[in-house]
Amino acid sequence: VNMTKDKRARLKVIYEKYIARKNYRYDLSIDEIIANSHGHIYYVYNNEIIAFSFNKLVGDALLGVEFAWDYGEPKLSMGHINVYYNTIYAKFNRCKHFYLSSGYESCSIYKSSYPGFQWWTGQAWTDDVETYKELCRRDDRLQIHCDGFI
Repeated sequence: VNMTKDKRARLKVIYEKYIARKNYRYDLSIDEIIANSHGHIYYVYNNEIIAFSFNKLVGDALLGVEFAWDYGEPKLSMGHINVYYNTIYAKFNRCKHFYLSSGYESCSIYKSSYPGFQWWTGQAWTDDVETYKELCRRDDRLQIHCDGFI
């Protein structure tokens, strides 16, 4: 994906705000997100990019690689708007499915509220929402310690 240095810098600021707001334990660089994507959507408000979504086409499915927004206007509900526009993007690209990216920790539980929600158990697709929620909550209890890698 080709983009200007200024746009890349703006996306980095948005992403850093998003990670901080969500209190995520890990993050990718903007360069890694772009490299792992086939397409993107930018959301502009008052002539400024406030959110983005990077996606990848995988067979007959659209995979959400990363979404972030700066929360400058929380009432905009950009997460819901993003899901809506990504389903349109998926239909335009003749995709049968839209995957909302990975689902770890309780911050991912909201994904189970969308109609038609399914998740991958590691062996099969299922619509067992309660098990999904319990596994997300269990992930919150996991502690990660790294020695000698950084």
